Amino acid sequence: MGTNFAPSSVFKKVKMGTRYNQKNYSVYDKILENPYTTHEIMHWYLGDLIGEGASRWVFDYNDDLVLKVEKGDWMSNAIEYDTWVAVQDTKWAKWFAPIVDISDNGRLLWQKKCKKVYEQPKKLPSFFSDVKLSNLGELNGRIVAVDYSINKLIEAGMKGAKLLKPKSYIKE
Repeated sequence: MGTNFAPSSVFKKVKMGTRYNQKNYSVYDKILENPYTTHEIMHWYLGDLIGEGASRWVFDYNDDLVLKVEKGDWMSNAIEYDTWVAVQDTKWAKWFAPIVDISDNGRLLWQKKCKKVYEQPKKLPSFFSDVKLSNLGELNGRIVAVDYSINKLIEAGMKGAKLLKPKSYIKE
């Protein structure tokens, strides 16, 4: 399991600021040379791997959060974060698992942890496009999207969005 603290602006200022002010990176290089130490550090800070998609790994960060780590240059975390910022104060926010924090470079994203769902909901907002059970979860008794980096909000926006019965679910 990952660390027991949640990211916050205080954490980023203190922890990340210390790292960026580091003068001697050779110590980090030496640590990375030992794969056993590297794996232990990674597991301690990331937690257990609980999911994987095309562009990200998902880790069980702590009791309340998951940590999504970008695999490459997909920008899925940044898109998901921007989507959350756009919807968080709207009537549609209840359909999204909240984003808690994102790292400065967007490679790490912390999101509220949700329970797995095993049945497809009868209706979802029309702007969700990558509709499959692994992209949905349950939070506070509601079905929410846990992966919404692929959506139609950029093209269609929220104005005029409706609740629709999905035409077909993507088979996993």
